Amino acid sequence: MKKAKPASGFHGKDKKPAKPGMRRAPGKPAEGKAPRAERPTLPDAAMTGTYQTEGAFGYVTPDDRREIDRVMILQGSESGAKNGDKVIIEMTPTGSYRNLKRTSGVEYIGKVLEVLGAGSDPKTRVMAVIRRLGLRYKYNDAQLQAADQLNQRVTEALAAGRPDLRERLLVTIDGEDTRDIDDAVSLEKLSDGQWRLGVHIADVAHYVKEDSILDREAFARGNSVYFPDSVLPMLPAALSNGICSLNAGVDRLAMSCIMTVNSRGRVVSYTIEPTLVRIREKLNYAQVQGYLNRQGWSTRAALTGHGSEILRNQPEHIYFKDRSIEPMLLDMAQLCLVLRKARLKRGSIDFDFPESKIKLDDEGNVIEVGRKDRMLSEMIIEEFMILANETVATHYFKKGVPFLYRVHETPPLDGLRTLNTSLAAFGLHLRTGTLLKERQHGSHSDKERGRSKAPAALRGKKASTVVAQDEDGETIIKYASTIDPHAYQELLEAVKDKPEQQAVSTLLLRSLAHARYSPLVLGHFGLASPYYSHFTSPIRRYPDLAIHRIIKKLGMEGKLSDEEKFQLQARLERYAEQTSLCERVAEDAERKVDNLKKAEYMSHYIGEEYDGVISGVTSYGLYIALPNTVEGMAHISTLQDYYEFDEARLRLSAMRTRKSYTLGQKVKVRVTNVDLDAGYVDFQLIEAQETKVAGNGKASPKGKYASGERHAGKAKASKKPVGRKTR
Repeated sequence: MKKAKPASGFHGKDKKPAKPGMRRAPGKPAEGKAPRAERPTLPDAAMTGTYQTEGAFGYVTPDDRREIDRVMILQGSESGAKNGDKVIIEMTPTGSYRNLKRTSGVEYIGKVLEVLGAGSDPKTRVMAVIRRLGLRYKYNDAQLQAADQLNQRVTEALAAGRPDLRERLLVTIDGEDTRDIDDAVSLEKLSDGQWRLGVHIADVAHYVKEDSILDREAFARGNSVYFPDSVLPMLPAALSNGICSLNAGVDRLAMSCIMTVNSRGRVVSYTIEPTLVRIREKLNYAQVQGYLNRQGWSTRAALTGHGSEILRNQPEHIYFKDRSIEPMLLDMAQLCLVLRKARLKRGSIDFDFPESKIKLDDEGNVIEVGRKDRMLSEMIIEEFMILANETVATHYFKKGVPFLYRVHETPPLDGLRTLNTSLAAFGLHLRTGTLLKERQHGSHSDKERGRSKAPAALRGKKASTVVAQDEDGETIIKYASTIDPHAYQELLEAVKDKPEQQAVSTLLLRSLAHARYSPLVLGHFGLASPYYSHFTSPIRRYPDLAIHRIIKKLGMEGKLSDEEKFQLQARLERYAEQTSLCERVAEDAERKVDNLKKAEYMSHYIGEEYDGVISGVTSYGLYIALPNTVEGMAHISTLQDYYEFDEARLRLSAMRTRKSYTLGQKVKVRVTNVDLDAGYVDFQLIEAQETKVAGNGKASPKGKYASGERHAGKAKASKKPVGRKTR
């Protein structure tokens, strides 16, 4: 049996440096240094922190304390900063300050470049996150002027040559406060039982020309970044909320993917082309869900398939200006379930992690943190967008032209073996296969033969098969492993509505790769889709804008010369690298700001007790998630015993009391502290409630130490990677 690693830093033991990714002691960052590259930043990233005076000197405590704990600020270098201010600092050469460093005990010396504002101001803390990660938060005058010049009415001359869809019943369905609307939908039930589904996307490419002043800025941003009370848009408001937004009742230029879908959810025909549209009505998710609830289409009834469930306690005033919208919404709900069933049948993984709902007042202060319920109305749009993204990607792959794909690679076998070791604690096992070799088909001079074999392989039983082109342009088929996404879905179904559901879902998510952009066809494991793209959000994602330009240039035929293909491929490689980086930074920023807001909210409840679930187990403590989606940590120094850490089974076991704490276990905690600058919440464990899952319970060792060694050790953090995107 593999020996367990005991927990470190307890009862006066010397604390050892944490490995990269390890977290903090209560109220402090993790010990040790982690490479800054592990958390990507953009070129404009700055060092932010909180300024304090102490005697004759000032000091800044950096917000990111993985490498530097404290920076001395000499007199005359504080730029007017006051106690408690958030500031941006720059490190100064320290050769001439050696004596000062030796006598003061401070290793780093710097100067204040800019004062952001009072650190007690919630908006200042958000700005510190923005500046620390290098996000672009304002436009210059030339960019704003260029956007204003484009924000003009759509004329008949401007729309000449486009199919006119203004008389069709098109609606938008978004969040209640959404102003940058880039997708609309339409649906007709055909006489033969099939559906004609239209996904209509804002034609941003018509306005934002390649290499223009607005395009260069959009490329640098990569995507819009959304916070609870604000947004950093990829495009200026004149475009994102103006001429490019599919606002109701006005003419707009669009890119439409109109698909004929059969009763099994298969696309049997389609067109992809620029169009002229006029949205009939702007709807929101809550409004549509309220109507569906009254018609027997509640989310619960739809997902369980147990028939209709009419919810009578819905507002009576739910209606639409155009009553013909109502039957279309019912058809949309029906088609949504058909598409969802077909997607799950092919192996698409359907995680159901709770999403946070954070409400703020006008000053940016948090007034509520809760769990956002999943709605059928949101699933309708999600399924329609997935289908359009797949249709577009499949079409241009078959045309053999360079394209920008959204890829999600097959998880490596080594990671799957580790996953199964952890799943064993719950009596579960993920079906995996053996490693297969890479097979090659075709050559640069015979690409069509290679492509004809590639789809045939994809139709086979090897679900991990993906198609790509190597550096020489040869079409290859890769087999990373024989793991099938069905295996993930089977496990999710096995633990559905059980106490261990959240823990097992966390383990499965952690084993997956992060979705990214690539000009190579590497497949989308999470969606069980061989070809997938991002086509549906050009207002807020640069890859979608790049794809629209390709479509408009090539049309449905997709013909390019060899030289044009070479040039396009080079651009797509640059696009993929930049936009994948920007997306990771945006996710990090959104997660950090959410944590700041949650910590601020919990600061009003210090001393309160809550029921929670262990969401992560490490050698230095337990991460615990509350029902309202707040996550905090009970550091090992607060546990009343000596504990050993079993890394394989993600368990802390007490030496004297024989208690054990493991992933998914229910516990009761007390809020003891919050760090408003870092977004940390500290808990103290009160009691544990044993969950009835296989292999989980109180430790009952036969020997003195059942799991192995008893002295200090260290291990990788097992915290859930919140926000990991698989789509």
